[in-house]
Amino acid sequence: MDDLPERINVSALSETDRQEVENFLKGTNQQLSVNKIVANLTKTCWEKCITSPITQGALTSREQSCASNCVARWLESQSSVVKALSEAELRKR
Repeated sequence: MDDLPERINVSALSETDRQEVENFLKGTNQQLSVNKIVANLTKTCWEKCITSPITQGALTSREQSCASNCVARWLESQSSVVKALSEAELRKR
């Protein structure tokens, strides 16, 4: 990749190429956001639920249950937030 220019002159690209680059960057940014969310969720649930060293190569049933519940509660809360934001947006219109 050393032979790539540090900056790309976007104005020199065709409209189709600009759109393709824009879509690629949007997708990349969305993937980075998802990765950050998953990493944070993993860290939070791990710290809450995995309280002892894993010695048998697997989580205990209590740890599995805790981690599953932790993720489920997070998903429910995110769903509630998205629903509330969507409803608020609809009321604005």
